[in-house]
Amino acid sequence: ALANAYGPLLNNTGAIPVIVDTHSFWSEETNMTGLESVEYFQALIYDGVEEYVEALASVLPEWQSPVVAPIGIAYLTVYEERPRLWKKLFIDDNMHSSVHGSYLFACVLYATLYGHLPDKTTATKVEFLFADSRKLVGRLEYPTESEAYYYRNVARRVALRG
Repeated sequence: ALANAYGPLLNNTGAIPVIVDTHSFWSEETNMTGLESVEYFQALIYDGVEEYVEALASVLPEWQSPVVAPIGIAYLTVYEERPRLWKKLFIDDNMHSSVHGSYLFACVLYATLYGHLPDKTTATKVEFLFADSRKLVGRLEYPTESEAYYYRNVARRVALRG
């Protein structure tokens, strides 16, 4: 269904699809039945991403092969390296992205689309990036400069170095 619905549209426009590997989460308030761990949950998500990529690649020319924005892999990297910082990636529901998570997401997506990280000045005053954004929900804690540089490093490793 995915290939049949989007394949012709993508072929006609010449667009290269970007598949977002979304992040896993862990919440005591959410039914997590069948999801053994954050790592297992992320592996299931990535399996789905690979199915999307294969389905679209089967109907598109090679130059239009889907690109994966490895957001979930970035979150998982933070989870494995800095578990306390991983918790800051979410608002109070432990499911949706906080400002920390949005900054990491933005760095990974930017690196995926442009082949390099955004200007490093984005890490010095993250709050300015959100000054004109949508209404922010949850705890409003901006990443420190060192946290922002860490997120940029994670984005570099997962999006640019694979």
